[in-house]
Amino acid sequence: VVGAKGGAPKTFTGVGVSAKGVKKVTLKNVNVKGFETGLHLVDCAECVVEGCNLSDNFHDPDFDWGENGRRGGILLEDVRSSTLRNNKANHVWDACVLVRSHQNVIEGNDFSHTSDTCLKLWNACDNTIQKNNLSYGLRIKPGEVHARDSTSVLIESGSDHNTLTDNDCTHGGDGIFIRPLNRWVS
Repeated sequence: VVGAKGGAPKTFTGVGVSAKGVKKVTLKNVNVKGFETGLHLVDCAECVVEGCNLSDNFHDPDFDWGENGRRGGILLEDVRSSTLRNNKANHVWDACVLVRSHQNVIEGNDFSHTSDTCLKLWNACDNTIQKNNLSYGLRIKPGEVHARDSTSVLIESGSDHNTLTDNDCTHGGDGIFIRPLNRWVS
């Protein structure tokens, strides 16, 4: 699935693949690029996303400090008991974002080389995150000494009881950043 065929990735719009309210759906070996968001699942359960490449969607390595929206590779909202396995999302803003998404397995993915985060959890609980490449969540201009709010893993707003094992979280603005945004600790 190809969105924009040219232009700056920060101008990409739309969603490549989306699903809402589905259960037990498998998405396998799909390539999606040129969109604001590669894959967006909402209110889904027991789904499997495997072997997909969601690279080269919205990416803005020149963005300064602050938030710039939830977009890039994969966005899960209210998704539960699902599996993301052996996928790739590089050269995107956020590789994988879980919002109010619980009891999922995120395993063996390459979510590296992003301009904001490799993995972001927002009120996402009881997830198993293992054997992923979450390195180089890094947004920095040549000569700068600050990484401008980028990180490999960002955990915030009541993201409790997650298990992270055997992940590469190196070379990010931060490795793993647990932020008590809105005074809601994880």
